[in-house]
Amino acid sequence: MKKFRNFALAGCSLLILCQCATREDVMDLTRQLRAVNQRLEDVRGNTVNKMQRSQASSVNRLDEVSEQFLQLKTMVEESNLQSSMIRESVKDDVTILRSSLESIKTENDTKIQHLEEQLSKLSQTVDQLKQAELREANIRSKLAAERAEYARTRTVVATNTGDKGVVQVLPDRRKSKPRDVTTSTSGNTSNNSQVREKTGVSNSQTPPSSNDSFTRSMEYFKQQKYKEAYQLLERFAASNPQGELASKTLFYMGESLFLQEEYDLAILDYQKVISNYPQTKLAPTALLKQGIAFEELTDIATAKLIYQKLIDEFSGSPESQKAAERLERLN
Repeated sequence: MKKFRNFALAGCSLLILCQCATREDVMDLTRQLRAVNQRLEDVRGNTVNKMQRSQASSVNRLDEVSEQFLQLKTMVEESNLQSSMIRESVKDDVTILRSSLESIKTENDTKIQHLEEQLSKLSQTVDQLKQAELREANIRSKLAAERAEYARTRTVVATNTGDKGVVQVLPDRRKSKPRDVTTSTSGNTSNNSQVREKTGVSNSQTPPSSNDSFTRSMEYFKQQKYKEAYQLLERFAASNPQGELASKTLFYMGESLFLQEEYDLAILDYQKVISNYPQTKLAPTALLKQGIAFEELTDIATAKLIYQKLIDEFSGSPESQKAAERLERLN
C-alpha cells in the first residue's frame, strides 16, 4: 500500500513537472526518482533480509524450545511411569504390612486375653491363699488365746484342789514364761491364790477399786512394775468394759504381758484390741506387737502373715512401714 502511494505521488509529480519544467528538469527528476526507488529497494531488501533472518532465528529458537519441551515431556512421562510403579509397589507393600499387622495384632490380642485370664485366675488364687493364710493366722491366734486360757484354768483347778507346792504351767510356745503359784490349805486363802495366779500380784499389793486405777496402772507400767500394772488394768477393764479407755486398757494389758515374756497371753489381749477396736490408732500397733510376739515364739510363718495383714489393712501407717522392714528381714 505504501509502495503504491509512493508511485502515485511520483507520477503526479512527473506530470506536473512535465508541464511546467524543462526537459533537463524532467531528466533530473527522473534520476532522483530512480535514486529514491533504488533506496526503497535497498531498504525493502534490508528489511526483508532482517525479517527473514529474524524469522529464521525465531524458527530455530522455536525448534530448540520444541525439542526441549519434547525432552521435558518425555522425562515427565518417565517420571510419572516410575511414580506409578512406585505407588503400586508401595500400595502392595502397605497391604502386606497391614495384613501382617492385623495378623500380629490378632495373635497378640489372643495371647493377651489368655494371659489376662491366667492372671485373673492367679489373682483369685493369691487372694484365696491370702484369705486362707489370714484365717490360719487368726486360728493360730485364737489357739494361742485358748492355750493361755487353758493355762489359767489349770492353775485355778490346781489351786482349788488344794495341791501344795509350785504349779508350773508351760504353754506350747517356746519363749512364753511359766507362771508360779503358791497354794494354801486354808479355804480363805484359796481365792487369793487364784487372784495371784491370774494377775501375778501379791495380796500385799491389792489395787484400789476406784476409777483412778488406770492412772495408777500407768504409773506402775512406767516404773516397769508390769505385774502390778496388769492387775490394775484388769480390774479397770472389768469395771469399764465399754469405756473410752477400754482399747487402751486392753493394749497395755498385752504390753504388760509382753514385757514379762508372756507372749501367748499377750497375743490374746492384742487380739481383743484388733477385733473389738479395729478403727482406733492402737489397732495397727497391737497387730505389729502381735507379729513380734509370734516372732519371739519362733512361729515365723504366722509372724509373716500378721505383718502382711498389717501392710494390707493399714497401708501408709508407721506400723506398716515397720512391719515391712521386719517382713523383709524374715524373707
